[in-house]
Amino acid sequence: MEEINDTEIEDQNIQDEQQDKKEQEEEDAIPVTAETLPLTTELISQNLSLIARTAVGLSHAYTRLELHEKEITNLNAISSFPHLRYIVKLINTGLFRQQLTSLDKLKYLQHVNLAKNKLKEFTITHWPMLSFLNLNDNKLTENVVFEDFPELLHLELRGNKLKSNPKMSLPKLQRLYLAANEIETLKFPDLPHLQVLNLRQNKIKNPIEQIENYRLEILNRLTKLDRLDKEQVSQEEREEAAIYNPKPIETQPAV
Repeated sequence: MEEINDTEIEDQNIQDEQQDKKEQEEEDAIPVTAETLPLTTELISQNLSLIARTAVGLSHAYTRLELHEKEITNLNAISSFPHLRYIVKLINTGLFRQQLTSLDKLKYLQHVNLAKNKLKEFTITHWPMLSFLNLNDNKLTENVVFEDFPELLHLELRGNKLKSNPKMSLPKLQRLYLAANEIETLKFPDLPHLQVLNLRQNKIKNPIEQIENYRLEILNRLTKLDRLDKEQVSQEEREEAAIYNPKPIETQPAV
């Protein structure tokens, strides 16, 4: 699978943040009167786009679903569209744990955006083709596990309530965003291809200024990092980290 271009991701993040800010301003100015409703096949059909060949290559199907400003209460109908690859801003409010089982059946998904929902747990353990997952601004706490996501390259978990980094086995992960959680301890698994890591605005001490050898601790464990907390990794840091004898990060005090 083709790797995600770093510049494209950063540009998309900026655009998403600007759009989110605009939408939030509009929401603050206008009373919310949206009616809650189930996700029907008719509603899905009206919001499908991007025709592509199916996985077996014998036919074509719509592969992208994008829904904005809908307070969906039930996702059962989505299982009738097994060839979906892209789910973008599926809903803004109302997605709870019990609805994830419907998404779990969509094995061809490659890009999923579930940001700004009310998820407290993430229970899906197998998306074999997924490369991009956005779970920003939910209510995720401890029960978050990523076990069988062999193609996942980009994972966003900003603005949740995580106390530590999630359990994960992600052999191809390149970018991990954990900023603005409640992380006190770090217990990193083996992430051999991780290039970008953001841990700012957590409950560990200020990562650059206050924790002694913080960057060396991380770089010693994650040797492929190019950027840590928005700061580029220098060659000198990389060489020093290679010979650094780290102490367990878990024992470092939180604020």
